[in-house]
Amino acid sequence: MSALEVGKFDGSGDFWLWQVKIQYVLVDKNLDTAIEEIDPDLSRTTKDEMKNIDKRGLVVLRLALADNVLRQICEEKTAIGLYLDKSLLSHFYLMMLLFRMRMQEGTPIKQYIEEFNKAVLDYQNVAKSMDTDHIVILFLCSLLDSYDCMRYQILYGTNSISMDDITSILLSKDLLRKSNMESGQSKGLVVSRGRSTKCGHSGDGASGSGRGKSKGCSKSRSGNKIKCRYCKDYGHMKWDCPKLKKKRDKQDDGSCSCRW
Repeated sequence: MSALEVGKFDGSGDFWLWQVKIQYVLVDKNLDTAIEEIDPDLSRTTKDEMKNIDKRGLVVLRLALADNVLRQICEEKTAIGLYLDKSLLSHFYLMMLLFRMRMQEGTPIKQYIEEFNKAVLDYQNVAKSMDTDHIVILFLCSLLDSYDCMRYQILYGTNSISMDDITSILLSKDLLRKSNMESGQSKGLVVSRGRSTKCGHSGDGASGSGRGKSKGCSKSRSGNKIKCRYCKDYGHMKWDCPKLKKKRDKQDDGSCSCRW
C-alpha cells in the first residue's frame, strides 16, 4: 500500500494542486503512464498492458474524488480523460471568484498577492489563458484605496507593465515600510532610556554614583521622606512648618501689643 495520500477533491479546492498530488500517487504506484497518451505504434501486447495500467489508474483517480464530483464524471472511461477533465470545476464559478476578489483591510500584501495568483491559476486551468494586461487591471482594481497613488501612476504613467513588476514594487515598498517602523521604534527606545537615566542623576548632583541616583528618585516618589529644615521633623517643608507658624503668630501678637 502506498504511503502517499491525497485528500478527496470536492470541486471547491485547488484543482491544479490536486492534479500535482495525484500525479505523485500514480508515480508511486507505477501507474503514471495512465495519464499519458498511448502511442498508436505500440505492439498489441504493450497496448494490452497499457489498458490494464489505465484501468488501475482510473480506480486511483476515482477514489480521490468526492461523491458530488464523481457523480458528474462517472461516465469517463479513461484515466487520462478523467485527469484532464476540466468539468471538475465550474468555469463561470472560478471567473466570478477572480473578478470579485477584493483585498481586505489588514491583509498583508504578500499574502494577498499569493491569493490573487492562485485565483488566476485556478481559472486558467479550466479556461483559456487570460491576457496579461487584463490580469494587471483586475489586480490593481482589487487593491485597497490606500494604494490609489501607485495605482494611478501605473495606469496613466506607463504603456505596459507586467504582474511581476507590480508585485516587485509592492513587496519592496512593504519591506521599506516595515524597516522604517522598526527604525522608529528603536529611536523611541533610546529616548525612553535617556529619560530614565536623567531621573537617576537628579538627586544631589552626583553623576556616576548609584547613591546619588537612588536618593534623587526616592525624593520624588515618596513625600514622607521630606524633612523640615526648621523643626527637623518629616512630612513637611520649612515654609509649611506648624512650629514656625506658631512662633511667627506669637511675634505678631507681641508687636501689636507694644504699639498700644
